[in-house]
Formats: sequence, C-alpha cells, structure tokens
Amino acid sequence: EDPSDWSLNEVVYKDLLANQALQGRRPSVDIFASPGTSKVPQVYFSNYLGVGCKGLDAFSHPWILPDDPAPLAFINGPFAEMSLIIRKSYAQGVPSQGSQSGPRMVPVTN
Repeated sequence: EDPSDWSLNEVVYKDLLANQALQGRRPSVDIFASPGTSKVPQVYFSNYLGVGCKGLDAFSHPWILPDDPAPLAFINGPFAEMSLIIRKSYAQGVPSQGSQSGPRMVPVTN
C-alpha cells in the first residue's frame, strides 16, 4: 500500500465543484491520482498504470492536454511538492482565479 495515495473527501470535492468561480465546469484531468482515487477517472496522471491514465509522473507531462477545448485541471498533489506544483502550473500558463480566459487555478479555502 502506498501511504501517499489518498483522495480528497467526496463531500469536500462536491463543495469545490459548487464554487462559483468554476461556473459549472468540471475538471477535465486529474493531475495527481491513481486508478482508485481519480476524480476524473477517464483522464489522469498517476504513479500507477490504469484505464484512463495518460502517463506516469505528472511532472513529466503537460497538464493542459492539446485535445481539451476548455481545460480545467484538478490538482490535489502531495503537500511536500506544492512549490513544484505551483511553479509548473505557472510555467504552463495556468492563470489564477482572476483571469478571464484559459485554464484556471481556483484556491480552495475552508
């Protein structure tokens, strides 16, 4: 068993999807997942191969997929790698919540 393989609580995830900043959109890719934890089981990156897995090691792949007309990534990565996650997000042109176009990062607060 992999202790780093965990999933966001389903109630919290549903609350996140209800965030007005998402304007009813749903994530089109789950960046850090496994076959059993992915919130977007048809498109995710993982440390384990499975149906829907687009590649191993999320950091070695683009997070905005070329065939995605309205990309929205669900990123619930390891907290120890958060600075790398933020740097990669900005390097790939993922703007913050205030942006009017393109993919977005929506901060989650309780």
